[in-house]
Amino acid sequence: MDISFYEVILPKLRKLASEISEPAYKRYEEIVSKLWRTITIDEKYPKLVYGIDGGSRVVEFKGFVFSLVTAIAVGYVYEDSVYRLKESLRTAYVGKIVPLSNIGERIKLYREIVEGKVACHACKDGAMILMDGSIASIIVRPRPEPRFTQRYFLIEDVVGYINSKDKAYFKKLKECIDSTLVDKNKLVETPICSADLKPHGIESEELDIVAVIVEYIEKLYTYGKLIEQAIRGSCQLVFIAKTSHSRDLVNSPLYPDIILFEKLTNGKGISSSIFKQLIEYKNLPRPDLPEEYLNVFEYYSLAGLLYSYMRLEDRGPMLKVEVIGDYSNLHDSRDKTLLEVYRSLQAISNNGYPHPLRIAHRDTHITYNDMKKLLHLLGLDIESTGREVLE
Repeated sequence: MDISFYEVILPKLRKLASEISEPAYKRYEEIVSKLWRTITIDEKYPKLVYGIDGGSRVVEFKGFVFSLVTAIAVGYVYEDSVYRLKESLRTAYVGKIVPLSNIGERIKLYREIVEGKVACHACKDGAMILMDGSIASIIVRPRPEPRFTQRYFLIEDVVGYINSKDKAYFKKLKECIDSTLVDKNKLVETPICSADLKPHGIESEELDIVAVIVEYIEKLYTYGKLIEQAIRGSCQLVFIAKTSHSRDLVNSPLYPDIILFEKLTNGKGISSSIFKQLIEYKNLPRPDLPEEYLNVFEYYSLAGLLYSYMRLEDRGPMLKVEVIGDYSNLHDSRDKTLLEVYRSLQAISNNGYPHPLRIAHRDTHITYNDMKKLLHLLGLDIESTGREVLE
């Protein structure tokens, strides 16, 4: 960047710095103090715990986009007063994104799909399943490019269009997804069914929106099956987010709850909670889906979402912790459930963050050097990306 830009940028930076200064949070101090509870509580070591995370990278070449998406479930078992590695369930998607559109949205879909699938395999024997992020961002509808808002925008329209061209498609897709959820070898072989299995007869101008919708349907179905397992008691499903835009507790128009609790509280503790039925929290497209997939919505309807903010260690980070489970059970034991989760997270955390999630992130993170090595092995390092003239 040319140094002359500093003349334009510096005044804007000064203004921004004043807007985000520490005193601006102080007006919410009294509200936050009423919503926060400092606690000292014994740790509770979960017998079996998995950390779930994924990684993704894309490289845009002239003519195609190469993508790499990874996911892992790292499991630890508590034996003889120590945690030992039980297993690492891995899968990865490697391929081209076809068609060349909605790339950012679809890579996010791919990553969430494979994370959901390894979580399904880990959800057993009453394990605590820790997933990075928030269920709300995972089940939200996709956002196709603006030019599609007037044509086949509704999922129902896209599903009808696909059925008119390939009546057997959704049955074949479901069979593929189901096989990846029960067979680890199938998951390794075909991690994302909708990326490899395309409906026949689709007009070229419709490929873009069709791809996004079928990938979203695969994701909804995968997480529906995961929620089913959690409700049936196979595991305890917990999402942990380091950042959040939620404002349900403090109701500040300026700041998310998580930053206010971060700035205005001290020590280990837990905030008041929010409890909702999952389908109340996010409007899911139940009537729009193919008939074969509707059974998973029984479990979306039965699921409850319970969340609060937690600091597990003095001077540690503030975390948003979501527990997904049977609506009636969570409703009757909100405080008990959150305190039990707090105790378990405290037992398995290092520097205020759950160790299994830290390891899962480390193992799935894809660096620039990783991509360089893989592209070299594929012989793609000689392909033109179009950016060589700037390097």
